[in-house]
Amino acid sequence: MRPRRADSSTFARSQPMSETSSTMRAPPRGRPGAFAAALRAFALMAALSFCAAAHADPVETERLMQQVRSERVALESNLQVAYAQMDSGHADAAVASFALARINATAIGLHLDEVLVEMRKSRENGQYTDAQALERARLRCERVGQTADFIDASLAQMVLQPGPIGRALIDAQRAQFDRQFAQLEADLALSQA
Repeated sequence: MRPRRADSSTFARSQPMSETSSTMRAPPRGRPGAFAAALRAFALMAALSFCAAAHADPVETERLMQQVRSERVALESNLQVAYAQMDSGHADAAVASFALARINATAIGLHLDEVLVEMRKSRENGQYTDAQALERARLRCERVGQTADFIDASLAQMVLQPGPIGRALIDAQRAQFDRQFAQLEADLALSQA
C-alpha cells in the first residue's frame, strides 16, 4: 500500500498557525477557474439578454394573430353547438360544449398576451413605421384581451349553470370582441406598413 501523499493544504492544516509562513502556503486555487466561469456566465447572460431583446419578428406577430383568429372560429363553432344543445334540452352535452368554448377563450387570451410581448419588442427595436398606430394597437390589444377574459368568465359560469342571461352576456361580448379585434388588426397593419 502506497503512503498517501500530503498536499500543501494538508501540511498547512497539520502545522500550528504560528509555524506556517506566507512562503510555505500554496497560492489560492480556483481563482483563475472562478474568473473564467464568471466571464463565461457574463457572456451567456449578455447573449441571452440580446436574444430576448432583439428581433421582434413581424412574422411571429402575424402567426400569433392567426392563432387568435383560429381559436375565435373554434369558439364560435363550439358555442353554436352548445346553444343548439341547450335549446334542445340536452344540458349535459351543452355544458361539455361550453367547456370546449372556454378552452378556446382561454387560448385567445394567452395568444393576445404574446402579441403584446411582440409589440413591445417592436417598439423597443424600432421595428415599426408608425409609432402612433403601434401604440393604438397595443392599447387595443389590451382591451381585446380584457374582453376575451370576460368571455372566459361568462363561459365558466355557463359550465356551472347554463342559462339565457349568460348566453346574452356571451353574445354581447363576442360582438364587442369582433369589433375590437378588427380595429387591432387595422392598427397593427398600419404600424408595420
